Amino acid sequence: MFRAGRRREDFRRNIGGRREARSAQIIYRNPAYELSIDTSIDFDNGKSQGVGVSTGEGRDANGMHYWKILANGRTMLDLGDAPALSNDRFMKGYFSTLISGSGQYQAYRYFYTISDNRLVLGRAIGFKWNDDATGAAVSMEVAPDGNFVELGQKTLNSAEIEDVKKVKSNVGNISDADRLIF
Repeated sequence: MFRAGRRREDFRRNIGGRREARSAQIIYRNPAYELSIDTSIDFDNGKSQGVGVSTGEGRDANGMHYWKILANGRTMLDLGDAPALSNDRFMKGYFSTLISGSGQYQAYRYFYTISDNRLVLGRAIGFKWNDDATGAAVSMEVAPDGNFVELGQKTLNSAEIEDVKKVKSNVGNISDADRLIF
């Protein structure tokens, strides 16, 4: 049975006629972790194979670690961690995901690029809605200090808010709701 936290196992080995005690430590991060592998992500228009392995990290537990396997099949580049990404349909060269939020924004769409063979968060859209079934999509970029800087805002009607909510319930998928920011 897997349990959250740490487990220490003691065992004995017989080496050259004498018994020695050894121990091993196994760490489980999350009892609900489920391994998944994503080979559908394309980081460079088919020139290499993208691979993502779930880590279970993040607010929505959809964290992935990504690699790029070059065409020669022998070189693997470690791109780093990010939420589960997909190629963005509207912004070439960007990889995006939708994450639930709290506070000022109820959801975020994060946009990553690859810079120096690392995944880098470059832009975001914060979605917020009001009690009267209207809301806004706020376009932001990431400043050098890691904070978000607002670039613009678009008012959303109730139908557009529903589109965003539908995408939110299926994290990582891209829909026409993403066009709201362009």
